[in-house]
Amino acid sequence: MITGTPGVGKTTISQALANRLDGKHINISTLVQHEQLITSQDRERDTLIVDSRRLSQRLQQIISAQTKPVILDTHDTSLSFRELDISLVAVIRLDPDELTKRLRARKYHESKIYENVAAEILDVCLIDSVQHFEKHRVTEINATNQSIEEIINTIIKTIEGEIQVHIGWVNWLEKLENENRLESFFTYLNGNRTTQTST
Repeated sequence: MITGTPGVGKTTISQALANRLDGKHINISTLVQHEQLITSQDRERDTLIVDSRRLSQRLQQIISAQTKPVILDTHDTSLSFRELDISLVAVIRLDPDELTKRLRARKYHESKIYENVAAEILDVCLIDSVQHFEKHRVTEINATNQSIEEIINTIIKTIEGEIQVHIGWVNWLEKLENENRLESFFTYLNGNRTTQTST
C-alpha cells in the first residue's frame, strides 16, 4: 500500500512501482467512484463517504483473482483494509513548502490546501497507518528532492528486507520550528484560506 497526503505523489509512485514489479495498480479513489462504492457525499468538504464493507469485499475479489503483486494507492488507511494481506504500508512524505506549491498548481481550493498541508505537518497519514496496521509493516519515505526511481528502489529494498521499516524520522513540525517558521507558516496558510473563503 502506498499512502500519504494528497499531492505527495502517491499515484505516480504506485503506477511506477506496479510497472517495475509487473503488478496491478489499484487507485482506491478511482475504484470507489467508478463502482459507486459510497454511502453519501460530504459537500462541505467536497469528499465522498466510502462504503467500507463493499470496498473491502470488492478489493478481496480483485486481489484474489491476481497472481501478480497488487499496489494499493490511497490517502485513507482507515478504510476496511485489515482483512487484506498487506505486506507493507509505505507512507510518502513531502516537505510542506513543496506540497503547498503542488496543490496550488492543481488549483485546489485554499481551504483544501490548508487542510492537506496541515495534515502533512501533523503526520495524520502516518498516525492513521500505525493505528490500522502493525508497526513492523509501516515505513516512511521522504519524497522531497527524490526521483521516482530512488523512491521505488527504497520501497523494493524495504519489501525485500534490505532496508528496515522506519517511522518517526520525518518531522516537519521540528523543521519549521528550527527555521522559526511554524507560526508564520500556519498564519500564511490560514490567511490565504480565509481570504479565499470570504471572496
